[in-house]
Amino acid sequence: MEIVNETAEGQIFGQQNSLLYIICTVNSGKPQNTLELKFQNTSLKTDSSDIINYSFIATPEDHLRHFMCIADNIFFTIMRDIQLFIYISPLVHVYAEPSAKVEEGKNITLLCRFESNLSENVLLWTRNKSLNISSHNRDLTITNVSRDDTGNYYCIVENRIGIGTDMIKVTVLYKPRVLVDSSTLEVESDIGKPSFISFTIVSITKPYISWMFDPGGKKGNWNVQDLAEEIYNVSSTIVPYDKSHLGRYSARIRNSIGSIDLNIELVGFKVNVVPANMVYNTSNVIELTCNVSLYTVLNMSNIWVHSYAGTEIRTLQGKVEKSSSKLRIPFCDYRDTGTYTCRWTSSSATHSSSSKIYVRSHPVLTALRLSKRFGKTKLEVCFYSFPTPVEALWFYKDKTISQTPLVVGINVQETEVKLLIYSKSVIVNGYIISHFIDGVMSTDIELYSCQVRNSMGNLDVSFVDIKNSTNVTSYTGKDDWNINWLIYCLIGSFSTIVIVTLSFLFFRCSGRNCWGSRGRNDIQREQEMGSRNSSLSSNHSYAEVDSVYYHTVEWRNYTTEAPLPANIDSSVNVDVSIGSRESDKTGDGTDQTQNDVAVQSYMELV
Repeated sequence: MEIVNETAEGQIFGQQNSLLYIICTVNSGKPQNTLELKFQNTSLKTDSSDIINYSFIATPEDHLRHFMCIADNIFFTIMRDIQLFIYISPLVHVYAEPSAKVEEGKNITLLCRFESNLSENVLLWTRNKSLNISSHNRDLTITNVSRDDTGNYYCIVENRIGIGTDMIKVTVLYKPRVLVDSSTLEVESDIGKPSFISFTIVSITKPYISWMFDPGGKKGNWNVQDLAEEIYNVSSTIVPYDKSHLGRYSARIRNSIGSIDLNIELVGFKVNVVPANMVYNTSNVIELTCNVSLYTVLNMSNIWVHSYAGTEIRTLQGKVEKSSSKLRIPFCDYRDTGTYTCRWTSSSATHSSSSKIYVRSHPVLTALRLSKRFGKTKLEVCFYSFPTPVEALWFYKDKTISQTPLVVGINVQETEVKLLIYSKSVIVNGYIISHFIDGVMSTDIELYSCQVRNSMGNLDVSFVDIKNSTNVTSYTGKDDWNINWLIYCLIGSFSTIVIVTLSFLFFRCSGRNCWGSRGRNDIQREQEMGSRNSSLSSNHSYAEVDSVYYHTVEWRNYTTEAPLPANIDSSVNVDVSIGSRESDKTGDGTDQTQNDVAVQSYMELV
C-alpha cells in the first residue's frame, strides 16, 4: 500500500483554505480488495478498486489530524495511518490590561496574541480601521488617555498563508465636558423677565445638574435632553427681579465619573465690537461694528473714542442703524493705530466695548540728533516703526558707507519716542539707530543721510534737516564736557596740595637750625635769607594756583555746541533736554558754583 505525496515522516502537507488530496493505492490480490478511507470511526470514502482519491478544503482544525487507509479482500487486511500538516494563517486575540474601560487620565495596555505554525511577516495596530498607530509591537500602551482615545483598536497579523485580525473596543470614562469657549457662560438678561440658559455637554453617562451659587434670582429646573451618543442639551431659566440679581451664578454638572462647575453670568446690557483685534496695512479701509442686544437704543447716544497709548486722540461718529453703530475709516495709516471704544450713553449709565487696531506702515521719523562724544560726532535717528525695522543704510554724498541688517538690542535700540497723532503728542515705543564720524561737527554733517527700511517701506532722512526741520534736536556732548571738567579740577586740586605741602616744609626748615650750632650773625643772615625765600615761595604758589584757576574758568566757558537757527521752534525739541538752551543755563549756574570753590581755595592759600 502507498500514500501519494506522503513525506518520510508519514505526513501530507497542505495550506489553510486550499484543496488537499489524499490518494491511497494498493496492489490488489485475489479476490479483489476493497479500499476505504476513514477519519476516526467515520468512513469518508469506499471503492472496490486499487486506488482511492479523497479531496477537501483544509481548515485549521485539520492540522495534525490522522486518517486511515484500509484495504480488505476478506482473507487479508492492510492499513496505513496518514497525518496532515496544515499551514495556517494567524489566529489573533486582543486583550486589555487592566480593562477595556479606563478612566480619563490613566494608562491602558493592549496585548496582541496570535496562533500560527508560521512566523509573522507584518504586525500592525490600527484605530477605527483608518489610523495606523503602531507597528511590529505586540503590546500597545496608551498613557494619560483622553476622551479622544475612545474607539475600536485592531491588531492585524500577516504571514505567507494569510491575514488574521482581532478587535477590542476601548471606552474612556470621563467627567462631563461643557462645549463652550470659556469657563463662564454669559447670558443677557432683563429685569423681571426670564433669562433662558442653554448649553451642550458631552458625558459618558447621563448627567445630573444642580444650582450651586446665585445672587438671588428665581431659578428654574434643569432639563436634560439626549441629542446623540454621549451628547446632551441642558437648559433652564433665571428671572432677576432686581439689579442685584444680575451677576454670577454657578451650576454643578455630575456623572458617574466626576463633576465640574460652570459659571453663568447674567449681564444686563451687552456691547460687542467686531472685530475685537485686527491688523491692517496702510491705505486699507477700517470697518468696525458695535452691536447692542436686548435693549432699544432710541434714547441712547453713541460715540466712538480713539485713544493711543493711553491718550485720547479724537472722537468719531458712527452710523447708527437699529441696535448697532458702524465706524468706517477710509485709507488708514499709522496714525489710525490705537484703541477704538464704542460708547452707548443713556440718562443713567454708560456702556462700552473696545477694539484694538494696528496699522502696518513705513518707518516714521520722530527726531534727528547729533552730538560730540569722545572726539567723535554721533548721528542719531529716532523713529517709529510697525512692523519691526529690518535694515539701515548710511550715505555720505549719496554714496553708501554702511548697510546693516537691524537686530533689536544689538545695532538698533528700543526707546520711547514722541509721535504726533492728529495734533496730539503721544509717547510710544520706537527705535533709535546711530552712526559715528571721526572728528568734530562741521558743515559736512549736511552731506550725511540715512535710510531705514521695514517690510512696508522706507524712511529717508538727510542731516541737512538738522538746520531747517522742526522735527530734529541738536545737542553737544555734555558727557565729554563733564569728564574734561572733572579732569581739570583734579589736576588743579593736586597741584594746590603739592604747592601747599612744599611751602609748609620750606618754612619749617628755614625757621630753625638744621645744621648744628652757629653764631648770631649767621643765624640772623639765614633768617633773612629764609624770609626772602619764603616770600618768593609764596609768590610762586600764588602764580600756580591762579594759573590752574584761570584755565579752569577758560575751559568751562568753552562750548562745542553748534548754534541753532533762530527760526527753529524750541518747543518742538522738548523731547531731548541734552544740549538745549535750558541746559546751558543750568550749566552756567554750575560754573558759578565752581568759581566760588576756586576763590575759596585761593583765599586759604593767601
